[in-house]
Amino acid sequence: MTPEKEWRLLLRSHQPVSEKLEAFGFRQTEDGWYWACPIHEGDYEMQIVILADGRADYALIDQKTKEAYALVKVASAQGAYVEALRTECGDVL
Repeated sequence: MTPEKEWRLLLRSHQPVSEKLEAFGFRQTEDGWYWACPIHEGDYEMQIVILADGRADYALIDQKTKEAYALVKVASAQGAYVEALRTECGDVL
């Protein structure tokens, strides 16, 4: 099972705890919780959102273009670069 699938499964079976999210560094938004960190030597920012109902998602934002790097979530995308990014995202999750 991939780290992303493990993460989503965990969030489905547990409700977010505000105090724990805050202690980790999440900040509360109108819709839930938000946290971001640099990865891949700062070339990307990984943004994690956990909604109040427990649904969660993440995005990988290219810091040069400020656009989402969608291939990290495309299962059929292959190659050393995208695999390295997936591994780093999995480590964060």
